[in-house]
Amino acid sequence: SGTLSSRVANLIVIILQHLVENAVQATPRKKNVRVSLEQSGENVVCTVRDEGSGFSTGRLKLLFHPVPSAKEGGSGIGLALSKQLANSLDAELELQETGDNGSVFVLKVPMRSVGHKSRLDLQTIPA
Repeated sequence: SGTLSSRVANLIVIILQHLVENAVQATPRKKNVRVSLEQSGENVVCTVRDEGSGFSTGRLKLLFHPVPSAKEGGSGIGLALSKQLANSLDAELELQETGDNGSVFVLKVPMRSVGHKSRLDLQTIPA
């Protein structure tokens, strides 16, 4: 088992909160948002999958940059902030896929950022 420091846990929660909020807003009623956490090699991998309409080519070019939001009431800084927070953890945040069936964002956090032991018991992470 491994542990998360308060700082690391808070940053991961902020990143996932942005990703999940975006996914929920992008997903039509009666469709699904899926969130998963797993250990893969030397990383904790957090995946957020929505069933929205995906990103346009124009939006993809500016995806992790602060831009005017396409959403009503949106600030346009959520993904840019999430990317900066991921970088502060030496983590990777990327859009793995996008299209008519939705988008998948993946956050890979190195185990060295999570704790001192080589394995993380993901069941101990509070929801």
